[in-house]
Amino acid sequence: MPVDGAGVRSGTAFANRGSAVRIVLGRAVTERQLADDWIVVHELVHLAFPSVATEHHWIEEGLATYVESIARAQAGHLSAEQVWAEFVGFMPKGLPGANDQGLDHTPTWGRTYWGGAMFCLLADVQIRERTNNRLGLQDGLRAIVAAGGNMEADWPLERALRVADTAIESPALETLYDQMKATPVAVDLPQLWRRLGVEPRAMGCCWMTPRRLRRCAARSRLRRATVAETVAFRHPGLPSAAALTPTPLPEGEGLISS
Repeated sequence: MPVDGAGVRSGTAFANRGSAVRIVLGRAVTERQLADDWIVVHELVHLAFPSVATEHHWIEEGLATYVESIARAQAGHLSAEQVWAEFVGFMPKGLPGANDQGLDHTPTWGRTYWGGAMFCLLADVQIRERTNNRLGLQDGLRAIVAAGGNMEADWPLERALRVADTAIESPALETLYDQMKATPVAVDLPQLWRRLGVEPRAMGCCWMTPRRLRRCAARSRLRRATVAETVAFRHPGLPSAAALTPTPLPEGEGLISS
């Protein structure tokens, strides 16, 4: 839908008598703005996952948030450094707060988008560790689509996770969901970044320039990953699944600080 001005303004995915995406686009939009845009990719990702109950909205938005960056990197529109900079800068917004009741029962902006993205990141790491980097979250998502799980289909979330887990030969998604659906859990993000070769503490801020991120992670094989296949976790030195398992927060405790 064209409007005055420039840039990609907003987008919405629909599944009413067929899937569609409506994009509000400035008439003066430039080629560079289109190449730098994330909204279109985010909305397109929604089309490739079944519609689930309202309490599971976090998986719809979290998945789109996580996949969007990786898909843009695979297409050559983002560097791996930019992807990790975004994850390190924004993923803490998905951590649980003091009154959190788990992903299914805490529909805040941070938990919906970045809590959901954190779930996807943890699942991707665990899948790749358990399969010796042979499979990843992407393989599970492809299996869901192949089974008819797109936005036009209403599925229980458990069905989607089960289909994905069958494809990846591991109950990683179902197990992680059982842990995080109704319980606030603390994820040690600084430990995760260190194990993956990213050192955000040396950068001093959430928004990191590619040059600085490259310096901090230069010794990690992760930094030499092949973006064309996947941005994340293309090295054998993955943290174990147990090391990355979220720990339940004591009742009433707030965000876990590093």
